[in-house]
Amino acid sequence: MNTFLDKKIKILIVLLAAFLISKISLDNLFIARSPKVNPLFVSNTIAKINSLWSKTGDFIASLNFFPRLTNFGDSQNNEQPGKVTLSRDQIDRILKTPLKQVSKGVYAGETEGIQVYEVRINEFDYLEYIFNVDGKEIKIRVPEGQAPPTQKVIEQLYQ
Repeated sequence: MNTFLDKKIKILIVLLAAFLISKISLDNLFIARSPKVNPLFVSNTIAKINSLWSKTGDFIASLNFFPRLTNFGDSQNNEQPGKVTLSRDQIDRILKTPLKQVSKGVYAGETEGIQVYEVRINEFDYLEYIFNVDGKEIKIRVPEGQAPPTQKVIEQLYQ
């Protein structure tokens, strides 16, 4: 009885393999279901395998193996990294930290082991660039001395 079932399973596996091989051959090996062989069959097959491998890797990378280490605003877990609790008095003292200018429009200082920085946007000198994307006018402000983005980059950002 056991060998009979083993034979049936082997026959089923062989039939399934034959079906898959014929399906792959019809769709990829031959051009438009004709007897002409596709010269790009090997490179296309390798590309499909690489794509599958890449998608599998991306999926595994997206899995969260350490859910306790992420902070999604859950107040039940006090061990979350990056979560700082300060009193109103401490915040007021930190905001009064004397700041030194690091560069134009950027100021930084340190008090009680806490680093404070401030970016004053109104102190930067900007050049304004106007782009047209799908009939809409897009205005971009770029600090002086920096190259503006290309039309292609703007189209990718605003579509």
